[in-house]
Amino acid sequence: ESINNNSLHPKIAKENLALEIVERFCGKELALKAKEEFDNIHSKNELPSDIAEFSFNEEQWIVKLMQDTNLASSGSEARRAIKANSVSVNGEKISDEQLKLNNGEFIIQVGKRKFAKVMIKG
Repeated sequence: ESINNNSLHPKIAKENLALEIVERFCGKELALKAKEEFDNIHSKNELPSDIAEFSFNEEQWIVKLMQDTNLASSGSEARRAIKANSVSVNGEKISDEQLKLNNGEFIIQVGKRKFAKVMIKG
């Protein structure tokens, strides 16, 4: 009713529903933590608190790296993501599917929800 008369924005209604569902099954504290984590990632563009970490001892080709870190299920999927401009390395969009990463720490992001922290010593 309040959505129809514009007194409640649909986004707020969805957030309230999500909080209610998570609270019902997991408790109020966990529901509030989940909302805070979601807001940090999607509204404030911060990194998630639990990023999977991977270590490699030699130079890594971005397409293979995305497969090895479960950011893409295949080389084709990785290439499509790069061509779609949805892959970032340390916050910078990449377009070169031949990119090789060497010696350093990198945050790889695919889309809005997939992250991996990669350390390369090689």
